[in-house]
Amino acid sequence: MKKLVAAILAASMLAGTLTACSGGQTASESQSAPEQSESTGAAEGGTRFLNIQNETGVDSLDPQIATDARSHELLGTFLEGLCTIDADGNVVPALAESYEVSEDGLTYTFHLRDALWSNGDPVTANDFVFAWQRALSTDVASEYAFMLYEVAQLKNSQAIADGEMDPSELGVRAEDDKTLVAELENPVVFFPSLTAFPTFFPVNEAFYDSCNGSFATSPDTLLSCGPYIVTEFDPAATTYRVEKNDQYWDAENVSLAGISFQVISDNQTSLLSFQNGEMDVVRIGGEQVELVRDDPAFSVLPFAGYLWYLSLNMEGVEALDNLNMRKAIYYAIDRDLLANNVLADGSDPATYLVPTNLANGPDGQDYRATGPEYEGGDEAKATEAYNLACQELGQNEFSFEMTIEDTDTCAKVAAFLQDQIQTKLPGVIISIRTVSRKQLNDDMRAGEYNIGLTRWGADYLDPMTFLALWKTGASNNFGGWSNAEYDAILDDCTTGTLATDAQGRWDALHDAEQIAMNDCEVIPLYETHSCVLQNPNVTGLTFQPYGILRNYKYVTINE
Repeated sequence: MKKLVAAILAASMLAGTLTACSGGQTASESQSAPEQSESTGAAEGGTRFLNIQNETGVDSLDPQIATDARSHELLGTFLEGLCTIDADGNVVPALAESYEVSEDGLTYTFHLRDALWSNGDPVTANDFVFAWQRALSTDVASEYAFMLYEVAQLKNSQAIADGEMDPSELGVRAEDDKTLVAELENPVVFFPSLTAFPTFFPVNEAFYDSCNGSFATSPDTLLSCGPYIVTEFDPAATTYRVEKNDQYWDAENVSLAGISFQVISDNQTSLLSFQNGEMDVVRIGGEQVELVRDDPAFSVLPFAGYLWYLSLNMEGVEALDNLNMRKAIYYAIDRDLLANNVLADGSDPATYLVPTNLANGPDGQDYRATGPEYEGGDEAKATEAYNLACQELGQNEFSFEMTIEDTDTCAKVAAFLQDQIQTKLPGVIISIRTVSRKQLNDDMRAGEYNIGLTRWGADYLDPMTFLALWKTGASNNFGGWSNAEYDAILDDCTTGTLATDAQGRWDALHDAEQIAMNDCEVIPLYETHSCVLQNPNVTGLTFQPYGILRNYKYVTINE
């Protein structure tokens, strides 16, 4: 127990703490779920359903494949990890009843509680072994496989990712049905918190095999070990539904009969759906915020949300490989105007790569408070850098296509950026291409874009959850930026001498961020602080700054 407490305390010191960072219907026909009430929060036969608005749809409910926040959020309703994050932001055991860590910090032993899958099968240690090995399998090609080798540093994970070893040699084993042992190559004090992330969620191997290649594509090919089961899901649909899982180990603490999710991307429609009583919780932005700012149901979430930025394709677009062109674009953008006038939703202008209120250092201060301040928009500097870029590139006319996802907010932001860049950099033409979020991610990953308006949210409470994005060869380093000094610092903070030097590591992470900022490797724009309208009768819904952003387990609706 002392080792467990020590591990959590160490994670709080090194990885940071919370302060004020991209389904499971049973396959058994014997399970049934209650009927949904037609009215929001209404009781019908003692049942209560929560109605939630989401801005975007769900890409995948395969825990090892899902990459976006909405998919992760839905996964968190019907699956659970070894650990979870409680309402106070603490890492606590979930499917694991307890765990210990070795003195050298390299071996974690998890003791599983008695828990069942929604088809009646027991949850076993092998379900985790299968899932973690699967995440590194070339057949799955998980975009989040880096969580196992770059972040968790599971033994042999890097060699497996590089194709040098088989997934069966991953440093995780089931000593028996109730005992899971994970071996790391280097100490990772926040490892328990990683097991609360969907990529580390279990998969029932026998059920997976029975799906014959259709796993996680419909309610019948999903299995639950969490608070709810998925009863309505189609990847192309805009409505999803989960209902209480009576076989969940902690079902007595789940009071909702279920949750209905509706995709509504337009802010005005979202607001009306709340005012009409159709939705219990909605997110809004822009001018709608001013209409409800004084409403008791309105709140602005205070912790770090997404960092929105422009990804520049340096490998595929010669002009964007020019540092002065990147500087010109950076300085051309008035982020204060963007955040306060265009968005007007509580978002903050961002001239940095690691958001505020994400993680505290050894001295207890927020990461942003202890680092340098970076310059924002400056038209004179934009002009100076642009003139140099034109000289270096031997031309004074440039056309760039900006690819964005199909939401109301992205359209407004893109129009603003288009005007800012074209006005302040004469000769630059910005066209806008609108696609689905999945298509945007696919295009950027394939290098088939010029400029991408994109975002990242924290996967764990450490600055590395952002800084690791732009390491050479990282799966989310879409633009292809590479800097040897930057890479060396991150390596030292992960596997070198700085890995166990809390203050030295913290200082070095600031150094790495400064290198990336000086090179304008991406163009940070703003960080979100979501504006929410919530039915006052709804209590127990917790919002988290990383991983699964909303936890529905303890929600109640008061009559």
